[in-house]
Amino acid sequence: MMLASCQKEQSFDQAVSEDDQINLLVDQSWNRMASEELFPENPSLGIDMLNEGIAADFLLDETYFEAAPPTNTTNHTIWYSIRDHSFIQCLRGLQLSEEQTEGIRQSLGGYGSCKEDAIKRARQIYRELRSEYQQEFLRLVDAYRNGTLTKSEFRQKVAELRSDFRNELQRLHLHERLDEALKNCLHDCMRDLHGILTDRQWNAFVDCYRSM
Repeated sequence: MMLASCQKEQSFDQAVSEDDQINLLVDQSWNRMASEELFPENPSLGIDMLNEGIAADFLLDETYFEAAPPTNTTNHTIWYSIRDHSFIQCLRGLQLSEEQTEGIRQSLGGYGSCKEDAIKRARQIYRELRSEYQQEFLRLVDAYRNGTLTKSEFRQKVAELRSDFRNELQRLHLHERLDEALKNCLHDCMRDLHGILTDRQWNAFVDCYRSM
C-alpha cells in the first residue's frame, strides 16, 4: 500500500511539473506580447506596432509549419517573419517522423481555430485604438510645425503618447480577457505537442523556446 501511494505521488508530481513547464512557456509568449514595442525607432514617424501588437506565437496555424507560405498569402515577408520569430522554428529543428509531422499539423490547425475569435478582437482593438492615438500624434505634429512645441518637447510628448498607447492596448487586452483566451489555446497546443514529441525532442524544443 505504501509503495502504491509513493508511486501515485511521484506520478502526480511529474504531471504537475510538466504542466508548470508548459505554463512557463505560455507565460513567456504572453510576456513577449505584453512588452511589444512600437516601431520604427524614430518616434516622429507615428503610432504603429509589428503585427498589430500580437506576438508571433499567437498568430500561428498549420500553414506556418510548411516550408513556404500558401499561394493565397499576400505578404510573404510578414509570413516568414511570423514563422521565423515563433516557436515553429523550434519544431522545425527537430527530426520528426511523418506521423509526428501530421500530428503537429493537426494540433496547429486546432490552435488556429481555438484562438481565431480572440485574434480578431485583438486586431479590432488595435485598429480602433491606433486610429484614436494617431489623431493625437498628428495634432502634435501640427503643434511642432507651427512652433507651439519645440523639437525636444515634440519628441518627449510623442514618446509619452507611444508609451500610453502601448499601456492602454495591454489594459484593453486584459480587460477583455484576451490574455486568458490566447494563453489557454496555446497551453492546449503545448500539451498536444508534449504528447506528440519524444522526451528528447520535447526537452530540445523547450530549450529552444526558452532561448527565443
